[in-house]
Amino acid sequence: MKRSNKKGFTLVELVIVVAVIAILAAVLIPTIAGVVKKANIAADSAVAKNLNTALAAAEDQPENIDEVVAILKDAGYMVSNLNAKTEGYLLVWESESNQIILVNPEEDYEVIYKSKDLKNKTIGATWYVPVADATLKATIEAAGAKTYWAPVNSEGLVTALKDLFGKDEAVVETIYAMDDIKLDTNERFTLNNEQADITLDLGGNTVSGKTAATPFSVQKGSFTIANGTITSAGTVTAANGLQVVTAFEAWAGTNVKFENVEVSANADYAALDMMGATANINGLVVKNATMGVEVSCGANVVIENADMTVNYQAIQVVGNYNSSEATVSKVTINDGSFTSIHELSTPVKVHTQGAGTAEIVINGGEFNSECGQIFAFNGAMKATVTITGGTFNGVDFADVTDWNALCKASNNNSTWSVANVDGAVVITVNP
Repeated sequence: MKRSNKKGFTLVELVIVVAVIAILAAVLIPTIAGVVKKANIAADSAVAKNLNTALAAAEDQPENIDEVVAILKDAGYMVSNLNAKTEGYLLVWESESNQIILVNPEEDYEVIYKSKDLKNKTIGATWYVPVADATLKATIEAAGAKTYWAPVNSEGLVTALKDLFGKDEAVVETIYAMDDIKLDTNERFTLNNEQADITLDLGGNTVSGKTAATPFSVQKGSFTIANGTITSAGTVTAANGLQVVTAFEAWAGTNVKFENVEVSANADYAALDMMGATANINGLVVKNATMGVEVSCGANVVIENADMTVNYQAIQVVGNYNSSEATVSKVTINDGSFTSIHELSTPVKVHTQGAGTAEIVINGGEFNSECGQIFAFNGAMKATVTITGGTFNGVDFADVTDWNALCKASNNNSTWSVANVDGAVVITVNP
């Protein structure tokens, strides 16, 4: 048998190899890191240049960061473009020169890139800086600059929103989402501060609620939500067997706005529940919901440019539940599409529970149903429906010859009368 003359590495040889690798790593890793950093700086500088081109092309110079975001959005950029790729660096809007600059906070906020002359080269009141947490916000503001919320991930967004919603002093803030917001089971955002005026710009992202919780509950204060999607799971079963989780609720005395929002409420209830709130709804899309918007307890809701295709009612006006207070719940519809797909349901319904009256004003919009009727009246609440425009099952307002045929009593003996008043059709409901 032949013996092998092959030898393994000696311990000394292995130590030498490891030492060489360590030396090479010590030399190359910083070099590679430096190359990556330079590439990120170049990318951030290119982004800033493109953003500045969009700002320069705008007809009017923006006066605040909200207008900057709007201009950039119209030019095809999202808020996430204002998040620098270079670790620790910031893309800042300098308002006096109206440009986005790249700065390095670790070097006393040194300006790394600018597109044109910069009068305020040091951090100050003309700098608007995106922040992702309260600590950075405090640091930036202590240095004299202004901040706006722009957390980069779901966890940061949830933390920032809960922080803002939980304050008990005056707070006027806008928070820009750079990622989807994913809530845990039973987790929700509750605003209970009369002095709050908070805006959430979703930037095309989605708020996802899980079981047993309405994602947003506005109980006091003012809240605007824009440019994104809200979903709720809707798996909480009430005594009557219905899934009662809505996607958004607002209580009496609050002010809420919806701008270009899609809502999906997978439940046997309304996507939006306006319980006494003053609400302006513009660009709302409702999907996967039994009802679109429920208006109750003295709420005053104005709807523009909506798109609601739901199982039952797109709009339902309710009384004051079990209260004896005679409030007026009002909804004004100026434009949009409202469709009920159930064979027995109508897109608009007055459904009383408790005291109060209902006022429905329709100035425009498309209303369609499978059953043929558009309006249903159920319960013991007085109501008026004033119509000045729109189409009803494809028939233009001016061409409708029998308004009674578009109305029906639902589960009761409600009666109504139709009159022409100054060019408007007024349907008066008598319980």
